[in-house]
Amino acid sequence: MSKSGKSDAEEALARQREARDRARAGFATRLNKLREEMTPDAIAGRLIEDLTYKTQGVVGQAMEIANDNRGVVAGTVAALAMWAARRPMGRGLSALVSRIARRKAKETK
Repeated sequence: MSKSGKSDAEEALARQREARDRARAGFATRLNKLREEMTPDAIAGRLIEDLTYKTQGVVGQAMEIANDNRGVVAGTVAALAMWAARRPMGRGLSALVSRIARRKAKETK
């Protein structure tokens, strides 16, 4: 018997129960935290944070590459602008060719 009046087996059982209760409390805390982290809002928040971080990295790299290759970027933008305006420019050129042809026809008559 120990000083508290309990047998050694009872004290060992009490210590084991305390250890079990501490482990159970720790497990419950971790489980609750995991449940909070798995809510749709928490997942969406992490996703947005991750995408924001990755997007900032990609934009930073793109800006660095664009600064290093300004001529290529300017040429690409000009080519895209010309491609976008190809139909109006084609109509304008066609009208100009028609006018020139009519003037030449008038001059030769």
